[in-house]
Amino acid sequence: MSRAGMRKLRALGAAVALGVVLAAAGTAQAARVTRQQYIDFSESLAKALNKGDAAAFMQDFDRGDFADRVIQGMHVPPARRAMAAAYARSAAGKMGQVIVRKLGEAGRVKFLRLQPSSGHAPPGAVTSLFRVDFGNKGLNYLQFQLQGRAPDRIRIVDWTNYTTGTSASAGIGDVFDLMLGSDPEPAAGARAGNRWLLMGFLSAARKGHYETALSLFDALPQWMRKDRYLQINRMEAAKEVGGDTYKKVLAELARNYGSDTRMSLSLVDHYIFTKDYARAHSLIDQVSKMIGGDAALQALHASIDYRAGHMKSAIVHCRRAIQEDPDYEDSYWTVLNVLVKERHYRDAVLVLRILHSKFRHRLDPKAVAKLAGFNEFAKSEAFQGWAGN
Repeated sequence: MSRAGMRKLRALGAAVALGVVLAAAGTAQAARVTRQQYIDFSESLAKALNKGDAAAFMQDFDRGDFADRVIQGMHVPPARRAMAAAYARSAAGKMGQVIVRKLGEAGRVKFLRLQPSSGHAPPGAVTSLFRVDFGNKGLNYLQFQLQGRAPDRIRIVDWTNYTTGTSASAGIGDVFDLMLGSDPEPAAGARAGNRWLLMGFLSAARKGHYETALSLFDALPQWMRKDRYLQINRMEAAKEVGGDTYKKVLAELARNYGSDTRMSLSLVDHYIFTKDYARAHSLIDQVSKMIGGDAALQALHASIDYRAGHMKSAIVHCRRAIQEDPDYEDSYWTVLNVLVKERHYRDAVLVLRILHSKFRHRLDPKAVAKLAGFNEFAKSEAFQGWAGN
């Protein structure tokens, strides 16, 4: 080999060595994001979501990385991938705004813990689990995928929604596949009409026009209506409408996806409505296994036992819920209802006092007396003594 060739080889070797050193330095820099920093970030994220602080969320949301994940999971023809990329980057910002608005309305978002990364998480991501309690409108869990990019910088790159059973990026990719993929309609005008119907359905649901969204879903072609992600969006719109509409949509979802474990949390309501309480309990157990347990799931078990008339089991689940998370308020309301039903009035008064002292509720005795099933309790000596104080 010539001297010039040797010099080039040594230069190349030095460049490779330098690249390895820089890569190692970069890895070490990212690794300096400690577990406690991820926990602190998650606690701050929960506060931002409870406040509906979109600016704080968007500052930490890596929209470029998220859009790349959307594109990677799509199945559109190569000729349309550039269009898909443009859609994905636009949709990422909208998706961030939507989740902040919805969770801000809930107002009860709690960071639970860091978890082992799930199958939805990108390589090197840390998974952070959150409970979202919508009160009478249900319960949900979110797994945010976080990545440390520098010693003091953590970014949100994706999240998994336990109601949909999929990641946000996969959900958007699914919609884009429907919009940009092959459409069996022979006429170009019909294909364009399908896309407009789909966009209208999603837009109406996002803006809170739920009855309009349901009407637009019904107008979609059958091959689109079969899509699991769209059916879940339909279910969430139907939940907001409530009543028989919600029950009908849930029943259809159960027929189509009753054996799909990703749908466990979404279908609990269906089995409560149909009084198949054993199946409802089994779905909650599946969710508990997936997330590693939570007090809210114990409280949900207790609520189902109360409906079924299994009061002793309801008490057991309430105790477990309070032991796991003493700050989860719903557990106390459920145990209050059970104690009143079982005529344990002195214990029920103790729970009323806890609701006042721990959760700062200013309970009006007259209003409490009017609660369903509380008539006899209101006449008791224990209640009268509490009301007099």
